[in-house]
Amino acid sequence: MIIVHDFFSQNGGGENLMSSLAKELNIKILTSYNVKKKHKLIKQSRINFLLKRSKLFVYLFFRYFFRINVDDIIIFSGNHCCFSISNCKAKKKILYAHSLPKSLFSDLYMDHKRSFFSEFLKNNHIKHYIRNLQSLDKIIFNSNKTKLKFLHVFKDLEKNVETEVLYPFSDLEFREKKLTNIKKSKYFVINSRHQHYKNINHILSLLLPFLKKNKDVKIFITQEGKLTENLMISHNQLKQINFTGYLKLRDYQSLLLNSAGIIFPSRDEDFGIAALDAYNLSIPVIVQKNCGFSEILPDDYSYFYNDMNLNDIMTRLISDNEIKTVFYKNKLDYKKIFLQRISDLS
Repeated sequence: MIIVHDFFSQNGGGENLMSSLAKELNIKILTSYNVKKKHKLIKQSRINFLLKRSKLFVYLFFRYFFRINVDDIIIFSGNHCCFSISNCKAKKKILYAHSLPKSLFSDLYMDHKRSFFSEFLKNNHIKHYIRNLQSLDKIIFNSNKTKLKFLHVFKDLEKNVETEVLYPFSDLEFREKKLTNIKKSKYFVINSRHQHYKNINHILSLLLPFLKKNKDVKIFITQEGKLTENLMISHNQLKQINFTGYLKLRDYQSLLLNSAGIIFPSRDEDFGIAALDAYNLSIPVIVQKNCGFSEILPDDYSYFYNDMNLNDIMTRLISDNEIKTVFYKNKLDYKKIFLQRISDLS
C-alpha cells in the first residue's frame, strides 16, 4: 500500500492523519514537499524546493507530471493529488476524501471566500476532477456530511465508484471515561488552525461578555496560521486570552486534559479531528451541530452551541455540578476502527 498526499506544511488534520496512518502501518507516503520534521516514510519530490513556493505549482505538478505505476493499492489524500489519479496505474486506487476542493466549490462551504476562477476555468477543472474520481475503485469519506456534498455535486458518482464512510482518528490517548476526582481548571481551549474559514475571530468576539463577567476564566488558543498576527493584535490585550502556538503532543494533551472543555470554532467542518482529540480524553467539546464530528454524538448531546447559547454552556461547564457529568455515552475507539479497516483493504 502507498499513500499519495498533497504536501505537509500546516499541521492540519488531514496531514497528521496520513502521517499517523503511515507510522502505524509502515506505509510509504509520496508527496510534493514536506516542511515539517523529517519522516523516513515521507518521500518528497525532487523538485520540492520549487513546489514549496506556491500551491499553484503543487497543482500543476500533480495534474501534469506526477505518475506512478505500481502493483499495489494507492490511497490518495488531498485535493491537489486528485488531479493525478487517472495518470496513475495500480492494483486498486482509493481516495480518502477529507473535503471537496474548496477553490472549486466555495459556494458549498460557509465562511470561505469565493473562487477567483472564471466560470470557464472552473468548469474545465471540475470536469477534469470528476474524470479522475470516476477512475477510482473506491472513495472513503471522512463523514456522511462530506459524502453528501460530493453526491450533491456529482449525482451519478455511486454508479461508477464504490463509496464508504470511515471516520478519522486522533492520536491522543483513548479513555473510556474521564478521570475521576480531578477538579478541572477554569480555562477553555480553542484548538484550530488560524484561518478565516475556521471562524475563530467571531468566536472570540462572542466570548468577550463571558470573560468580562468571569475574570478567573482563561482561553488558550493553540496552533498558528495566516490570522495569527491579526488575532494577537486584536485580542492579546485581554490577559485572559493566551496564544500557545504549536505544542508538543504531551503538552497539548495535558492542556486539554485539565481544561473545562474545548471550543471547536468552525461552523462548517467536514469532520474536525481537533474535536476528536478532546473526545478521546473524555473532555467536553463545545461544537456546532453542522460539523461532521457531530455525527458521532447523540442528538441530545448537551454542548451543541450557537451564537446565543455559547456563554451559557461555558458557564455550566465551570460550575461544580458539571464536573461529575458523563460527557459521552457509548464511546468508540476510532483509531482502532480506522486502522483495522485500512488494513483490511490490502
